[in-house]
Amino acid sequence: MKRLKLFFNILRDVWQGRIGLSCLHWEGSKVDLMEFTYCLYRSGALKHDLGRDATLAETASLVYGMLGIQEPKNPSRIVDSLRQRKNPKSLSVAFKALCEMYPGEFSKK
Repeated sequence: MKRLKLFFNILRDVWQGRIGLSCLHWEGSKVDLMEFTYCLYRSGALKHDLGRDATLAETASLVYGMLGIQEPKNPSRIVDSLRQRKNPKSLSVAFKALCEMYPGEFSKK
């Protein structure tokens, strides 16, 4: 979906100082936000000064903190529950966004 691309564009603009955080408000579900956070974590794009990848908890702390939302106590448990969904392709915002970004690359099986 366009929401995933928009989310990453907003993060980029915030990091580059183009927009302030006071104008941003998350209106999606907490599940969607954790899914986006996990995508960012798995991308390996967030690094510490010493070059190591940010952990899932650190990534969640950054994303939730930027949006002024209380971060989950155990992000890994939420990700585990996302993995156990009965019909992930129909529920996953990230999957829908990827299908939209890359038409024809994912089968609708």
